[in-house]
This record gives sequence, structure tokens and C-alpha cells, in this order.
Amino acid sequence: MNLRGVLSLRRVVGAFGLLSLTSAAALAQTPGQFGDDPDDQPRYTRVVVGGTEFGYADRNSIWRDSNRRVRTRLSVCWINPSAATDADRALVRTAIADTWQRHSRLRFLNWAPCSTVTSPDIRIRIADEGALVTILGSGLRRPGEEMVLNFSFRNWNQGCAVSEEQRVRCIRSVAVHEFGHAIGLAHEQNRPSTPGECARRSQGSSGNLELTAYDPQSVMNYCRDDYFGGLTPGDITTVQEIYFRPRAT
Repeated sequence: MNLRGVLSLRRVVGAFGLLSLTSAAALAQTPGQFGDDPDDQPRYTRVVVGGTEFGYADRNSIWRDSNRRVRTRLSVCWINPSAATDADRALVRTAIADTWQRHSRLRFLNWAPCSTVTSPDIRIRIADEGALVTILGSGLRRPGEEMVLNFSFRNWNQGCAVSEEQRVRCIRSVAVHEFGHAIGLAHEQNRPSTPGECARRSQGSSGNLELTAYDPQSVMNYCRDDYFGGLTPGDITTVQEIYFRPRAT
């Protein structure tokens, strides 16, 4: 596995996975230290999927509790909800349930006004400006940190406003991307191993350890061919290695 130094975390992560990491030294792990069940711990060791070698995860941007165990239940709230955005907020919730939540043990809870939620983990502000998170992963719980989502696209990403169908597709796609940041993923094209022209599009916070091979179609990659595509096998493997595979039903 390559343990390559990358840029330190910056404050803002724009819309459109490399895991956000901070210390290769944190690779040392005591079995049973984190996870939902003492007997069901991720080992964060090398795995091979379809001939592709996957790597290791650092704990520093992963959501965890005071006992250093990975948290899979995260509280989400809206800073400025209104009746006018009811349908669009429901779109976001469904998009996240169908992607990151469906393929892992992550559960995003509440989705209520922030004024009614005690100690929310992820605060979302709706605004006609560039979608972003102000910090990656568990740092979002700090006061003043937030996610911004755009539902109108009048002043930003205006191609999303050409039709109602396009606007809805953009809401879903942008939300999935930003929630990728919220669970600790940086832009795929920020990797040192990013090839060709895409390497020139590095943007926002970067990690410092490559968890998977470069994924050109990742939902976290500006250079993907299908802006509206769903999670790739690499995206799914990444979220499952960090936040566990879904429980059998």
C-alpha cells in the first residue's frame, strides 16, 4: 500500500474517495477498539476485491464516540427549513438512504429543524450558493461547522435549473457527494496518483492515505463521466470498510 503524504486539511470542501486522514501513525489499532459490537470489529487491513487491492483507514476523521468506537448513527438537522423546501429536503433524505445508508450500517437520524435537535452531528443550511461542507467528517459536529445545499441553482451551477427534472437530479447528486464529505471522504481527484488532466482539478481538503485504488467514476470525483451516477463498487467498499457492511435481514 502507498502511504503518501498529501495536503493538510483545509477549511472548505466544495461540491464535487479518498478518506480524509491525518496520521499514518494511527494505523496501529487494538482489535475491539471500535465498532458497534465488540465481536464485530473492522480490522482495517488489506482486502482484495476483483483483483484490486484496498488499503487501510485512519481513525481521525471517522465518526466515533467518547470510547473511540465508530459511530454509525448520526443526527442530521436543517438550519433554515421552510414549507417551501419540504419536497426538496425529502429528496435529500431519500438520496442518502438509497446510497451511503443502504450500503453500510450508517443511519442518518432526525432530519428535523436544528432548533429542535439536541447536539446534532450534521447541520445543513439551504442557500443559493455553492454546495459544500466546511470541514470533513466528524469535525462537522463542532459549533459553526455546516453543510450547505442548494435547491434552486439560480446563482450557482445554473445548468441544474434548465428543467425541473434536471433540478431534482442535481439535488440528489449533490447531496450524495456532500454527504460523502460528511462521512470523511475527500475529492477523489485530489489523490497524488490521479492521472492526466484530472490531476489539475484538485479542490478542497485532501487526505493523506489512499484507501482504495483511484476510482475515475467515484461520486467523489469531479472527473467522472456520469454526473448523476450512483455509488461505484469502490465507493461501496470504502464506506463498508469504515462503517461496516449492512446487517443481514
